[in-house]
Amino acid sequence: LNNVIHPEGCGVRSCVGRTLFFTASVLLCSVFSLMAEEVPVEPVTGQPQTSLLYAARREFHLPFSASPRTPGIVGVLYASADGGLSWEFADKALPEEDNFNIRVTTDGRYDFAVRIADTDHLDELTAPTEAELAVIVDTQNPMLTGNAVITLTGKAHIQWSATDVNLAPQTAAVRVRPQDQVKWGAWVSAVTVTRESQSVGRGHFVLDIPEGDSTIEMRVRDFAGNECIERDLVKAQGGKIH
Repeated sequence: LNNVIHPEGCGVRSCVGRTLFFTASVLLCSVFSLMAEEVPVEPVTGQPQTSLLYAARREFHLPFSASPRTPGIVGVLYASADGGLSWEFADKALPEEDNFNIRVTTDGRYDFAVRIADTDHLDELTAPTEAELAVIVDTQNPMLTGNAVITLTGKAHIQWSATDVNLAPQTAAVRVRPQDQVKWGAWVSAVTVTRESQSVGRGHFVLDIPEGDSTIEMRVRDFAGNECIERDLVKAQGGKIH
């Protein structure tokens, strides 16, 4: 999967994305091997644990290679949108084509499996019985809110909360920029992070705030790489925000 994140508007001030890569290989023995950074998840009920990746676009590629590149061999990709209860033909590719092309219409989990056959016997292939790879498509950006209180010592204590169906709360961070400066300060990770559920996270930032007007910027991401940034203008004077 070579999936360039392209988030759509999330109703906040700034939302950006990143790029996600993985490489898959299909051998003649129909083994679907994967080299990627995997995220531990619960398996689908009744199915073994499968390799799971996240994508922030609904159109992506699944690279593959057949070894050796025997003439007349074709890779057939099957997909399931219901946890493996039913399977549909998704794409086919010759070894020299190097990848399957995937396009889905909605966000959610999609399971994939590959079958290898020669071009003269494609009609003899049987559908898979279990997934070899799962991709969760998530095109939505997280939602993030925060509430800051500045102490007399000039430290901002910020309580934050974020929601997203595939939230990665450990990515939450905050930074500050005085209004008379161009450069932002370094990102500071949350002091505490609590995952209340799969889609809700909360935590606490502690940040040094200079006297006068400053802008505080908070960010959080989901596992697909969608990122949301919230900015608030604050004025630190006498231990209060004005």
